[in-house]
Amino acid sequence: MKKSPIVLETEGLGNKPFHGRVVLLVDRHTASAAEMIVAFARENSLAVIVDEKTAGRLLSATSAKVGHGYRLAFPTGAYYTWKGSVLEGTPIEPDQALRSTGVNRVVATIRN
Repeated sequence: MKKSPIVLETEGLGNKPFHGRVVLLVDRHTASAAEMIVAFARENSLAVIVDEKTAGRLLSATSAKVGHGYRLAFPTGAYYTWKGSVLEGTPIEPDQALRSTGVNRVVATIRN
């Protein structure tokens, strides 16, 4: 089975009618496609990332029947950010650690 690489490009951010601040609350359970969003927001300075580091789990997989009702899943592709960071095995660190910093301090930082 031959697969061709796929590159997703945006046409740019264009008009941004929302001028408020965006906060992404993440923890060790933030994985898969959610990590793609967090990585995109981080690389484009679109949001403040708060709480714990993410899971670092993002692979494309394919599964095959192996008999007796079982399936075997195996990785078939990895995801990289536009800037070249690999997401699998690399948790995304938050900008603010909520548990050690405290809610009030994080809120004050976001407001400024």
